[in-house]
Amino acid sequence: MIDLIKLIQNKFNPFASTYKLPNNTQGYQVTDAPLVSSRGQSTIPSIERVFASVVNTGHLSPARYEVTVNCPALDTIIRLRRNLTLRGENVNERLSVSCESVSMPGRSVSSQPNKIYGPVREMPYEKLYSGDLDMEFRVGKDMFERLYFEQWMDLVTFQGNHHMNYMDNYAGTVTIAQLDHDDDIVYQIELFEVYPKTINPISYGYGNVDDYVKQSVSLHFRHYNVINYTQTLPDVPRDASGVLPLDL
Repeated sequence: MIDLIKLIQNKFNPFASTYKLPNNTQGYQVTDAPLVSSRGQSTIPSIERVFASVVNTGHLSPARYEVTVNCPALDTIIRLRRNLTLRGENVNERLSVSCESVSMPGRSVSSQPNKIYGPVREMPYEKLYSGDLDMEFRVGKDMFERLYFEQWMDLVTFQGNHHMNYMDNYAGTVTIAQLDHDDDIVYQIELFEVYPKTINPISYGYGNVDDYVKQSVSLHFRHYNVINYTQTLPDVPRDASGVLPLDL
């Protein structure tokens, strides 16, 4: 067993996509024995199966991701007025490169108790998404990363009278992709009806001489869709309206 563990430690890279474990390692056979015996008794998976599953599957790194921020209305203003100087850079590429951290949002289902007889049954009635999208950017010497979101927020309200603008005139999209070690997309979502909700303060201090300026923002979104993924499970069949068939 010690020899097997040493083999795993020497060859296992947690950020690799695939590594093949030999079928027979120092006398230990890698098997695909069922987790439940023929008599219905639960069995403990062998350590060989656990190691083989981890080694063959690999892990994804949270440092390999890609973000695209897109506000069509603001991008048009930037091109026409040239009030945010990018020196030939693409707006989306600049934000994608400078995005230092982002959180992949989650979702949940709201439910309410329904009791007729017997134990209470929780009945779902609404799908919810997990709050706002938090992002943090490295700020360039032209302060573009802050100015971009300030001007985007200015599109939400009319200047002077503070009346709200139409959502079509300021809403954008954001895509977040999980990459593998070859920088291929294995999972990607697109967030819709996005706009900046909070531009957080920037802290300054004489003790931060070795640090750089960061700008964190919170973006509101209405919902997201999964638009790209490495298929490991079969798709759930739906009709043209997106409703599950009744004969599953």
